[in-house]
Amino acid sequence: MTSQPDQGTTLHIRPATFNDAAPLIQTAAHALSVRGETLWHPEEVTADALTRQYPAGHVLLGELEGVPAVTCILIDHDPYFWPAAVPGEALYLHKLAVLPGMQGRGLAHAMLKAAVQEVRARRGHFLRLDTAYLRPRLRAVYEQFGFEYVGEKQNERHHFALYEYAVKD
Repeated sequence: MTSQPDQGTTLHIRPATFNDAAPLIQTAAHALSVRGETLWHPEEVTADALTRQYPAGHVLLGELEGVPAVTCILIDHDPYFWPAAVPGEALYLHKLAVLPGMQGRGLAHAMLKAAVQEVRARRGHFLRLDTAYLRPRLRAVYEQFGFEYVGEKQNERHHFALYEYAVKD
C-alpha cells in the first residue's frame, strides 16, 4: 500500500514483524523520554516484549525511501480496555510511533488510514485505541483524524483515554 502524507513523498506501508518495528518504537520512546514525556519504557518495546504483549498482533510499517518511518500494531481483541466488545467488530491500535525527525509530515495520519483500511478489509466497524489521558497533543492527533473520545480507564500506574473511529463502508 502506498500513501502520500506530504507532497513529493511516497510512504510505502507493508506488513512487518516485531523485529522490524521495535527499533523504530524504541527510538521514538527514547526521544519522548529525553523530552521528559516518557510514554513507553525501554523494556516494554523490545521485539521480545512486543511479541509477548501482542502475540497475535499484526504489525504495519511505513517506509519513506526505504527508511522505516512509522509503525503500529493492530490486534483483533483487547479485553483489558474493551471487555464488552463484540468479537470481530473492531481492530485495536497499539504502539503507533513515528521516527523523530519525521514527525509533522502526516505520517501518523497515513498509518491511521492504513489501519482503517485493515478494519474495512476484515469487515469490522471500528478502529479503537487507548492513549495517555494527560497528553493533549497526542490526543489531538487522534481527534484531528476523526476519533471520538468514548471513555477512560485508570489503573495503579496510568490514566488512559479511550477512542473509537467508526469505519464507514
